[in-house]
Amino acid sequence: MVLRYHVMYMDEQPRISIQTEPERARFDVDASRVLGALRTSIANVIATAGGVRKPADLQKSFKLDWTLSWQLFQVAGTRGGGNDGGAVARGANVPSRTSLKKFLEAARSHGIEAAKVERVWADYEQFERLVDVHAGDRTSFNSMVSAVASIDEEWIATNAQHLRNAYRAMSHVTGIQAKAKMSCGILQTTPDATGWDIATIVGYVGLRTLRAVKTVQVFRNRLVPKQIRGRIRREPLALTSAGNGFLLEAFASKPLNHFKMSELDAGWLVGELDRPEIGNLGATTMHFGTVYRDYPVPGLNNDDHIYTTDVSVDKPVEVLINDMIVQPGIMKEAKPSAEMFLGHNKSDSAALPGDLIAMLGDHKVDFLGLGPDVLATPDVPQYPEMVHTAAAKLGWDISQYEVWRIRTEFPAYLSTVRMKWELP
Repeated sequence: MVLRYHVMYMDEQPRISIQTEPERARFDVDASRVLGALRTSIANVIATAGGVRKPADLQKSFKLDWTLSWQLFQVAGTRGGGNDGGAVARGANVPSRTSLKKFLEAARSHGIEAAKVERVWADYEQFERLVDVHAGDRTSFNSMVSAVASIDEEWIATNAQHLRNAYRAMSHVTGIQAKAKMSCGILQTTPDATGWDIATIVGYVGLRTLRAVKTVQVFRNRLVPKQIRGRIRREPLALTSAGNGFLLEAFASKPLNHFKMSELDAGWLVGELDRPEIGNLGATTMHFGTVYRDYPVPGLNNDDHIYTTDVSVDKPVEVLINDMIVQPGIMKEAKPSAEMFLGHNKSDSAALPGDLIAMLGDHKVDFLGLGPDVLATPDVPQYPEMVHTAAAKLGWDISQYEVWRIRTEFPAYLSTVRMKWELP
């Protein structure tokens, strides 16, 4: 119960009234209590059977199917007592009512005490109430209990399956999908050491439509007005005039019949596929290069000591590659970290306000080594050659530059993958 004190003044004399309100238990507290009790009661039934030490023993002794036997051992095998956080971690494995009934009927036939069997039923009814009150359905409950539990290998495997299913669903809904989306940044100091020069290569591999669509955007690039007025300069990186000089034509699918580039208001450049063929006949691989000159050094010419590279998942993709090729020492020995979230970047004043919802998972940045050759991956054909070509065009020797990567399989649609440096 929660006690609430209200002070009232009557005839200039304080009067204190005490009101009681029922306390609403948090989900993780309720889940720990209920699932801990269910864990104990199921474990007591299994222990009473004798000689049952693994799922196969329970399957054979109680004549149950393998899946149910495995689920029961997952629920009963967590450590701890009634208020057991380990029990919460296995909450998604609690069997359905129909399956649990088979287990308890087999337990009765096996001579298990009626009181122990009834205890399981009572605890299971509390479990169903837990699901109903906090989640409303088992699918939502399984997601909620996964967030409370620690992220282990089983959680990661389950999460990966959900992401794969989401990719398939959004491919159907949007009518678009791609084998890979990639973003690669090359970062070095300017010749006078007062700023950074940054080259970026972005693109798609195997982008295709699953139904007739009018246009598909494959490239978007913008300098916000304050940057246009400032010292930052944007230049095309490509060797040809195709795509306003931004399309890396040598590394694009042939022919380019359906591609067009447009310059829009407010500094936007947009590349689109116009009425592409459906399916594999219209599958397209395209990459675009941009150079930004005299980018302000974080913490040197401004108060922001954080540098980030954000890659948005604006289409369903199987793999997202976010790479940075960094001049040694430019980050002052800081190591990058990985983040993934849904929502708008609140530092972008041009974006609509929105929540940044951090996504759970084992997000990490891998150090690949030095130089463009370590970029090689089946996800992006001719990747090292493309970067070598870009560096040669710029006259940059990046053979000893550090290469960092975030590789994400089936990233959530409309999420953002971020590589972040916090500079001293």
